[in-house]
Amino acid sequence: MFDLEQAIGKWRKSMSARLPFQGDTVAELESHLRDAVQKHQQSGLAPAEAWTAALKQLGDPDLIAREFGKLPGRSIWNWLPAQVVLGTYAALAVLVAFAASRGFANRGDAILAIHVWSITVGYLAVFAVGAIAISSILSRAMWGWTSTETDVFIRTTRFVAATALTLIVMGVVLGGVWLRRASGQFWVVDLREIGGITLAAWTLFVVLLRHRMRDERLAMRLGLAGNAIVAACWFGPAFLAIPAAHGFGSVSLATTALISGFTVSTLFLGGLTFLRPGRLRFR
Repeated sequence: MFDLEQAIGKWRKSMSARLPFQGDTVAELESHLRDAVQKHQQSGLAPAEAWTAALKQLGDPDLIAREFGKLPGRSIWNWLPAQVVLGTYAALAVLVAFAASRGFANRGDAILAIHVWSITVGYLAVFAVGAIAISSILSRAMWGWTSTETDVFIRTTRFVAATALTLIVMGVVLGGVWLRRASGQFWVVDLREIGGITLAAWTLFVVLLRHRMRDERLAMRLGLAGNAIVAACWFGPAFLAIPAAHGFGSVSLATTALISGFTVSTLFLGGLTFLRPGRLRFR
């Protein structure tokens, strides 16, 4: 005997897999589907026939998914990894702004305060791209992957990378302005300043490349590479115990161990991108 609720449940599961970040859209389509079934039943069709007619009326699921997939901008903010990472990132940006204001602006050095804030938040944004990449790598390996997820992942990371680029460039320029006021020079040979330029160039490359990128594995590897580059640019000078123009301290043994673990985990995650989607799915 035909079970309408069971059929709708299977349809919902299938459509949710095609539109993994658009629960509201799936619910709306389900409502239209139920209305169509009811109308066909009222016209005299049996439940199974009404269901078949309603599915035909709604349209091919793959075509529907492609149409709604053309509007992924909205789904960026409905995507759980983006919500978690960007929410954490926004909170850190506020904390950094508060710390910078207390550390520098209260001493009357607003330019240095904004420089420290923009550089720090810009670097954290590159880490945010990496965090989204890590989440996506694990999701792809354990639960599979769809073309819709690729589109949303690339759009999300491109947006965050563009934000990082803007902040890093602003921070580098303000650092030069502050240095000129303090010493009469806009630029000195300082590894931290060189790191800022290097990271800005890398982030610009990523933003431009992602406009035409369609391979999620390459995008994920770029996210991991960005983690490594920002770590080198941020902690490298301190790790080498070379003083910086703004006088930040050197790293501890614990930080050295953390960087080593970070390197190993990055290589491991990079290896997961070579697996086919869902390879580590729990059976």
